[in-house]
Order: sequence, then structure tokens, then C-alpha cells
Amino acid sequence: MSADPRDIVKARPVYRVIVLVGAAVGLGIMVLAGMALYVADARALPPSTANVVLLVLVILAAGAIAASVVVRRVAVAKASAAVDLTAALATLRTGIIVSFALAEFPAALGFTFVVLGGSMVWLPAFFGGALLALAFAIPRPAQWEEWLAGIQAPLG
Repeated sequence: MSADPRDIVKARPVYRVIVLVGAAVGLGIMVLAGMALYVADARALPPSTANVVLLVLVILAAGAIAASVVVRRVAVAKASAAVDLTAALATLRTGIIVSFALAEFPAALGFTFVVLGGSMVWLPAFFGGALLALAFAIPRPAQWEEWLAGIQAPLG
């Protein structure tokens, strides 16, 4: 990133918004986990049905986590090719927030599994996977600076 203080000041609020949105998504995952524990009841799916439903939901959750990683990488690549700082920041912000949404999807699938009568033993896998995917989607301050430093276009 250029040494121009105006560019640094322009990028700082975008990073704060991304971190706040990530924190809100994390809180949403925790609330959804609490709701899953609350609505879980004693009725259970038959084992053969539960296994099929679980397999489908695990595949969907893994796909969402992989998509989260891909969306973030594509956003970083597009931002490095942006024509100016404003376009780069917009690309990063959009890509990372979409990545957050995809990271949250396994939590929704875990909630769905419990509501359908699946075993609560699988809740940590779904909700833990969602929280880990979210943790990897939130850029660290050093990553953020590195990404912005990689913008080859003139800033301003």
C-alpha cells in the first residue's frame, strides 16, 4: 500500500466493519447453537434415515466451508487487480462478507439436523465447523495490510 496516510485512513474503517460483521456472525452461530439445544427433543429419526440425512448435510456443510475459502481467495485476487483503493476495498469487503455467510451455513445445517430429529452428538461438528470456518474467513491485521500492499494499481 502506498505510504499516503489518506489511503491508510480510508482502509481502516473497512477492516473494522469486516471484523464487526464477523463478530456478529459468530454471535449468530452461538445463538443458533443455543436454539438447537433448546428445540431438540427426544424423538429421533430412524437410524437408516438419520444416516442418509447426516451424510447429505455433512457434504453440504463441507461444500459451504470449501466455497467460503474459494470466495475469499477470489476476492483477494480480484482486489489485487483493482484499479484503485476504493474498488479494492469494495471487492474485499463483499468477498469476505459472502465468505462469512458461507461459513455460517454449516450451523444452519446442524440446526436443521436437530430439528429433524437427528442426534445431538453431531452438533459440535456442525457448529464447531462453522466457527472454525468463520475464524479462517476473518482476515488478520497483517493479512489485511499484505493484501492492500499487493495492490499494483495506483491508489487514490
